[in-house]
Amino acid sequence: MIQQKYGLSALTQQQKEELFKEDIDIIQNQLHLKNPQKISAGNWGRVYSAQDTDSSYVAVKVQKQEEYYDEEFAAAGNLNTIASQYFVKTFGKKEMHQLSRVFIAMELANLGSFEQVTDRGKIVSENVLTTIAYCLLEFLSKFHAMNLVHWYIF
Repeated sequence: MIQQKYGLSALTQQQKEELFKEDIDIIQNQLHLKNPQKISAGNWGRVYSAQDTDSSYVAVKVQKQEEYYDEEFAAAGNLNTIASQYFVKTFGKKEMHQLSRVFIAMELANLGSFEQVTDRGKIVSENVLTTIAYCLLEFLSKFHAMNLVHWYIF
C-alpha cells in the first residue's frame, strides 16, 4: 500500500500508478462499482468514473483521510437539499481508516472543468457564457441563503 504523506507530486510515476491501481481495486472490489477509469488526479485527491449497480455512471473522489473534513461532506449533504441542477450532487462516502482514504461517490460531470471546456474552444458565444454566469449566480444565491460559503468555485 502506498502511503501518500506529501501529496501526489511527491510520488514517483511508478508510485502514482500503484496508487491508482490500488484505488481502482478498492472501487471494484469493496465499493462494488464496475469499470472504474481514472479521470484526474492532483494533490487533493484523485477522481475516477465508474458504473453503479444500475449501470449509471458516477464519479468517485478519493482523498487522504487526514485532509478530509466531515464538515465538507455535511455541507455537500445540505447542498443536495437545494432544488437546483447547477451543481454536482453527492451520493455517499466510505471512510477506509486502515488505508487512510475516503471515497466519495458523486454525480458525474463528464464535460471536464470549465477551463478544459474553454481551452477546447467549446464555448464560443456570449449567450452561452451569459447562461453559465446566470446559472452560477442563481445557484450561489441558493447556496448563500443556506448560510454556506465555498472558497473554490471552478
